Formats: sequence, structure tokens, C-alpha cells
Amino acid sequence: MGQKVNPISLRISDRSSESWLSSWHSADNFKKFLHEDIKIRSFLKGFASYQKLYLSDVYIWRPTRSLEFTPLSVAEVQPSVELKKPSLHIYFQLFFPLKKHNYMSSWEEKNAYFRKIEYDLRMYLNDLFDDSYSIFLVIDPILENESIRVQSISGTNDESGFDKNDDLLSNYLREDQKDIEFLIRWLLQKDSTFIAQWFADEIQKRRGIRDLLKKIDKAYLFLKEMEQIESFVRNSRYFIKGIKVSVSGRFLMTDNEKRRNKMARIKHHKQGRISLHTLKENISYSHDVAYTVDGTSGVKVWICYDIRC
Repeated sequence: MGQKVNPISLRISDRSSESWLSSWHSADNFKKFLHEDIKIRSFLKGFASYQKLYLSDVYIWRPTRSLEFTPLSVAEVQPSVELKKPSLHIYFQLFFPLKKHNYMSSWEEKNAYFRKIEYDLRMYLNDLFDDSYSIFLVIDPILENESIRVQSISGTNDESGFDKNDDLLSNYLREDQKDIEFLIRWLLQKDSTFIAQWFADEIQKRRGIRDLLKKIDKAYLFLKEMEQIESFVRNSRYFIKGIKVSVSGRFLMTDNEKRRNKMARIKHHKQGRISLHTLKENISYSHDVAYTVDGTSGVKVWICYDIRC
């Protein structure tokens, strides 16, 4: 049998654009810190799933006297005062689907809702660790109907997360292509995490696998056609070479399939070029789990991309 290796950890180096999700050093408390990181990510994943939100990768830093981190140019994670308790810095993104939060019409309502989520998460995390850490929580909320990030919890407007192509894409897509627009948006950001969560969420809604894979094909082919436009290429940050999706479990193949197929199966689908054996290739990888009445189904997504100079 082949030995399965995580494509991200295999490629992390000084020359790579990827970084570790956890950055800390400890000679005595390695086991404790590792279990705490797992507990934090498991809690945030459950919270986002309960709130019907999509959660990005969770970055965790534990600065010490010998190791100082400045993650993602966020100033809030570097406290300027001397703390009596060890500090714990957490950064992640939350994607808010418009159909779940369409009641937020003004900036005041949006910021109030985001700050309530930040306050609840901070209280839950303090209770989780019995108030033994000084927790610095930085959240980047993202709305489905906005082309750039909204004002973050830390009070800074960061427009570097999205390209200027979202407005250009909206001129070419129809109103009934929201799912394809979602896939194109995150393909442009080589973000496989949100795509895997979207795929698992659609499986839980009893969507057919073939229809979901067709949407991914349309998004990828549409992106290739848009690369012929000079303004689109000039504003793009990444060049997408290919995407691969692997689904395993008990799921429906089509939306109109009335009889449930109880047999477990594996479905692989690929568009473009995915060079998993070439270490110099940039790979974005993520996985998620869909929970249905027939059991669990696993979703894996690979995105091969190149960074534009």
C-alpha cells in the first residue's frame, strides 16, 4: 500500500509560501500544547458548524522570550505590555453565507454581530482553559456578497485578502450561478478549505456528486477563459494549474436519485494538472467530513497553483 503524506507539511520550507498552522516551541510542555491546539481547532470547527459558517485554517502562536512571531501582519497579536500570564494568539477567517445572514443591512449591524461572535468565542476559550492564558483573538469575517473583506474585529480594513477581480467576475456570471461564483472566488485565492467545506455541506443537503463536480468543472473552465482578459491576469495573484477532488462514503450520485445506494464507494475527479510528486509545485490541500443519515463521507480537495511575480 502507498504511504500517504500530507502535501502541505511535505513542502513547507523557507522558500515556500506556506507556513505552519501552529508556531511555538516547548521542550517540556510539547504534549500539553499539542492537545490544546487540537482542542482549540475542534471547538472552533464545532462552533462554526453550529452557526452555519465556514471556517478557514486556524493559526495559533505562543510567543516566548526566545521566539517572537509577527503573523500575517496583524498588529494586535503582539502585545506591548508585560503580561503575567502566557499569551495565546489565534487567527482565522469566518465566511458568512448571504442566505443565512441576509438580515444584516448596515455596517453597524454587521460589526455588532461580528463583535458578539468575538466576545462569545473569547469567553468560551477562557472557560476552556480556566482563564490560564491571555487570549488574543483575531477574526477576519467575510461576507458572501462583498468583494473585499469587511471591517475586521481588530478594527483594521484589510483589502489585501481579495483581488480586484470579484467585480469583474460579477459582470460575466448570471444570478443563478452563485455556487460557481463561490468556487471561482476561492479558486482565485487557492483556498481549498472553503471549497472542501462547501462540498461537504452540499453532500449533507443530499446533493448529487455529479452535479457538484460539474460546478467545479465549470468554475475551473470559466477561470481559464477569463485568463485571456488582460485586466483579469494583471489583478490575479495566483495561477491555478488544476484541481482534484476525492469523495468516499455513501452518497448520492445525482439529485433525482430516489433510491439510496447503501454501498460505499470512492469517486475521484480531476481538472487540469496536479503534480503531487513534484515538491517544487505549490499545493493547497484540505479535507472535511459530511455527516448524513447513511453515514459519514470524506472529502479531500487539492489545488495546484503558481504564484505570479
